[in-house]
Amino acid sequence: MEYGVCRQDSSGIADCADISACFFACRGNDEECRSDCYWAGTIEGQDGFGDALRCMVAEGCNTPDMCEPCAAEFRACNGGMPQPPMGGEPGE
Repeated sequence: MEYGVCRQDSSGIADCADISACFFACRGNDEECRSDCYWAGTIEGQDGFGDALRCMVAEGCNTPDMCEPCAAEFRACNGGMPQPPMGGEPGE
């Protein structure tokens, strides 16, 4: 799934930090959970999280806490690194 593609106005209220915490709490390969987290966010939250996630994928990182090249994007998203995924990789 590509996040932020063909998106319309969001009625979500979650900020970037909320999206990140929710997304990385999803278990295993649960794309529905991850998608629900993303779409629950505001446009600004989705933009910030999308930037961080795209960086992670581009750098080949498996967890945000071990992805130094994307540290600035995650700090911009939530002021610190989110918890690593509870199971599965972001690209699965």
